[in-house]
Amino acid sequence: MITDSDIKKMKVVFVTKKDLENMKKVFATKDDLKENNGILIKEVVELFNATNERIEEVNENLCQRIDKVLEQMKDHNDILDTHERRIEKVEEKVFI
Repeated sequence: MITDSDIKKMKVVFVTKKDLENMKKVFATKDDLKENNGILIKEVVELFNATNERIEEVNENLCQRIDKVLEQMKDHNDILDTHERRIEKVEEKVFI
């Protein structure tokens, strides 16, 4: 025969209807997940778009800087070529 103490022990071991009702408040249901899923997707898409925009800005800035440095290097190379030609002319006059 089942006694009151056995029932108390079973309530501790097994889940009761009251426990299940309380768990509904703690855990998300399918409907909750569906609602939140749409919100999360929108947020992720917004984050990707913001990240892509930022990457494009950084890329554009880097391209501008690289172009500027390349132009400076070209100018310096031209100056070096000019100096090299002048030195060669001086060498020809001095050593010939």
